[in-house]
Amino acid sequence: MELLIVFLIVAVAGWYVVKTLYKSTQKSDGCDCGCTSCPSSTQCDGEIKELTKSE
Repeated sequence: MELLIVFLIVAVAGWYVVKTLYKSTQKSDGCDCGCTSCPSSTQCDGEIKELTKSE
């Protein structure tokens, strides 16, 4: 039973690592925060200004 629990934990951790690596290698659709042509750019604009202001 302990072996099954350990296997499940390792499998979930491995799945998370693979998912994270896969997402990091995917191309962006060009609608990241700060993009002027993005509908959500007005929502992110304040965050970007705050981040750049603190530097």
